[in-house]
Amino acid sequence: MTPDEATLWKAVLVTGVIIVVAVIGLLTLLLGVVRRIDRNVVQLWTDTKLLATNTTGLYQVAGLGSIVRALREELLRLEKLLRGGNR
Repeated sequence: MTPDEATLWKAVLVTGVIIVVAVIGLLTLLLGVVRRIDRNVVQLWTDTKLLATNTTGLYQVAGLGSIVRALREELLRLEKLLRGGNR
């Protein structure tokens, strides 16, 4: 092997090692990002389940407006009666 070939092989091997180290570094960064995403997805899933549990009876609030209006009207009628407005 000539000195030029040896130099070329050394350059190729050094370049290969640099590429391998760079790939390992990038894969390590990617693994950290994936783990963080996984933790956030688990937390989001837990929060979503808690929210769903807290809102299971929300449909019952739909009729609340008419009940409050009827209660208000009754209170106004009672107030009028107590003040003697029915004379």
